[in-house]
Amino acid sequence: MKLSDRLLDPTTDHDFVDALVRDQWDRRERATFYLCIALRRLYRDNVHRASACSMFSDYPARQWVEQTFGIPGKLAWTFSQLGEHLERLPVTRAAMERGDVGYTKVREFATFVDPRSEREWVEFARNHSNRELERRVREHHAELTGKPYVPKTKVRSKLTPKGAQAVRAVQRKLTKDLDRPVKKEEMLEISHLRPFRDGVPMVPRVLAQHCAVH
Repeated sequence: MKLSDRLLDPTTDHDFVDALVRDQWDRRERATFYLCIALRRLYRDNVHRASACSMFSDYPARQWVEQTFGIPGKLAWTFSQLGEHLERLPVTRAAMERGDVGYTKVREFATFVDPRSEREWVEFARNHSNRELERRVREHHAELTGKPYVPKTKVRSKLTPKGAQAVRAVQRKLTKDLDRPVKKEEMLEISHLRPFRDGVPMVPRVLAQHCAVH
């Protein structure tokens, strides 16, 4: 009997189903960890530049990831970003590899911890739920800033496909000129983008100082 048929069989013991769910979840968490590390390695080694891509967050680079590995480009970029943080967090990296903490918990604190504080956060994540960890992150932010934590929200661009293409071209040129990856956040705030004029996107002056859009 196929495994899927056995799972759908109402006579199958619940203990078997329970054990399989736990096993598959552990496998998924460990696979996600290795994907974070591996995709970060490819990004760091500029493997994707063979397809003239500036970074995984670029649309052409996303296409490259999807065509090469079948992984959605946006998801690959998210994994590679966490992999970058894991490079400097040996305790967190080891805990993920053992299966002590999973991806969904680590991504809550990996952006702001360092090798001196990571052990405390790993222990907290291991012994508390995701909701409790999220609350602790909010409290930590408030302690540092004296301000209540406000989750980041995504601002969607209203650019036309032509405008988005022009912004990506600028991003690639900046990456080449500065000889390092340049994120869109460094270039300009999405809300600062202006409509086209005579077919040319109007961009903030600070961006125009670096390069021109042709």
